[in-house]
Amino acid sequence: MLQVAGELVEDFDRTEAFRWLQANGKRFHFEISFPRNNPYGVAYEPWHYRYVGDSLSLSTFYDGTSR
Repeated sequence: MLQVAGELVEDFDRTEAFRWLQANGKRFHFEISFPRNNPYGVAYEPWHYRYVGDSLSLSTFYDGTSR
């Protein structure tokens, strides 16, 4: 991510790291949080990924937290 005059520039999607995430993220249960034209109305953020997990990972996480 490059910041120019206080504004974020969407240049991360031109990096080797972004290409790696696109090719391998799903294998490790990660996905881009805010892709272009997302239904949430949030600006495109090519650097923002989230862990989606699988049912075992999520149940382990939630069973280990206090509520």
